[in-house]
Parts: sequence; structure tokens; C-alpha cells
Amino acid sequence: MLLNLQKNGIIYYGSPIFEKTYNRNPSWAQFQWDEGGKCPGKCLLFIDLSNVKYKIDAITKFDPDINVIIQSLNSSIYYDANDVKILHKSTLFRATPFYCVSVESIAEAAFVIPDISNKNKDNFLYLYPRDTWKNNF
Repeated sequence: MLLNLQKNGIIYYGSPIFEKTYNRNPSWAQFQWDEGGKCPGKCLLFIDLSNVKYKIDAITKFDPDINVIIQSLNSSIYYDANDVKILHKSTLFRATPFYCVSVESIAEAAFVIPDISNKNKDNFLYLYPRDTWKNNF
């Protein structure tokens, strides 16, 4: 188990959901799921699977590298020059609450904050990267 990971000069912190670690803030990152858009996810735990040995009949196998357990937001975030936005409201994806993905799918850091005006603790606000703000004015 790794507590943090450095990629492209940025340190990403994991923070498991335990009462003892409640005061730690996990990192958010943009994950490139497929050929489509990037989706923000909260890093919970980094796992080094580079030396894992699987049973011959194992159904689920992960690539032999470092993986991260994440909670994903409900929607991918697209940057559209014609769309006037600085914030995007979203909730945590609950159909599959956790994903194990390769750290190679981390595209960039993401800035996501809790929507404290909402009673639902699964609501978040995604702040678009600063370099896209110029399209809004």
C-alpha cells in the first residue's frame, strides 16, 4: 500500500475512508478512461501490483504495475471553448462505488471541492483548469 505517488512532477495523495484518517484530504485527478473525455476521480489508495501472482483460474487480473483505488464523479468533464463555464456540478458515481485503475490513466490533476451548500455529501464542484477561464469572459 502506498500513501502517495508522484507523476509528472505532481504528488497525488491517497486517503482511505476510515474514521482515523477523516482529516486527510485525498487528491483528485483526471482519469482517461478510454478514447472519450476525462473523468475526475478521488484517489483513495495506491497499490503496487507489480509482483502479484494470480491463480491460474483467476477471473479478475490487473496489469502488473501500480494501481489506484478511486471514487469517480458521475460525468466526464469536457472543455468546450463555446461553453461558458468555470464550475461543473457533479455527484459521486454510486452504481460502482470504487474502481481499481492503473496510475498510467492519470492524465492531470483536478480541482474538486465539496458542494457545502448541498445536504447530500456526495455532491461536488469541479473547477475547470485556469487556462480555460479565458473562454468565459
